[in-house]
Amino acid sequence: MPTEDPISLMSLVANNMRDIRMSRALLQEDIATAARWVGLKWSSVTVAQIESQSRQLNLDEFLLLPLVLKCTLKDLLRTSPPNRLVTLGFDTILGADVVLSLVSEEGPNSSEEMVPMIPGLEVNLDPRIRAAVWQAGLAPTLLTYLKIREGARGEAERKAAQTLKIAAVTLTAHALRLWGRSLTEERDARAQEQAEKGKEVRAVRGHITRSLLQDLHYEHHFRSEALSMGEEHAPVQLEPSSAEEEALQNIALEAYVGDTKARGAAQQPYERWMRSQIAAALNKGKASE
Repeated sequence: MPTEDPISLMSLVANNMRDIRMSRALLQEDIATAARWVGLKWSSVTVAQIESQSRQLNLDEFLLLPLVLKCTLKDLLRTSPPNRLVTLGFDTILGADVVLSLVSEEGPNSSEEMVPMIPGLEVNLDPRIRAAVWQAGLAPTLLTYLKIREGARGEAERKAAQTLKIAAVTLTAHALRLWGRSLTEERDARAQEQAEKGKEVRAVRGHITRSLLQDLHYEHHFRSEALSMGEEHAPVQLEPSSAEEEALQNIALEAYVGDTKARGAAQQPYERWMRSQIAAALNKGKASE
């Protein structure tokens, strides 16, 4: 198992770029000169900024970098030690072997049983999401936290949050309390019901969304009033739909934050749950084609 902290992709490429340059006794100006020959408007300052990670490479630069350094993309993505974890995107954590597979001829293993791209289960939980759990009166479990975290990233959630002038995580927490699922999931479920009745989904979709926004607005107002008056309500437990969700539901947020054993127990069901979420999203995309 890797013992070092995960390294960001930007840091990994920058470090390898510097190491390759120094192993060949090249100056930053030498790299800048070579870069200009392949069409990049680099100076020695540009190279220094990239190596110090104060400037990110764009896609063109990343793909041209092997021409500049006379190396391969794999050389730029190798980790030390070889099994070190790498972070990308929304704290997605990949093993070094998976990162290298992304630039291999075969590509990564993308079967439903082993989707490799698993967003990282962070040690320090986002305080905004934890506050949303409390504000919505949800049971403070790891499953609740994760459903809010993932749901709040949806486009419908972000637009609705702007309309209601509340945070997307707060809106998603209210949706979970009302319906046991995100705004997007509830909207799509109601739209599917209308489609099964023979109605044109596009014609009713806007009405469904407006109705859901009204419910969320009322719920937010109701919860805010209750909290301001100090009213206590029993926290709402989400209904697990799988063994993985049940395992995540059984881990309290405070236990996860304060107990390394709880974090260890969360890792496997979390990864299986995330793989199921990714596979469901991909299957939904195929079904709509």
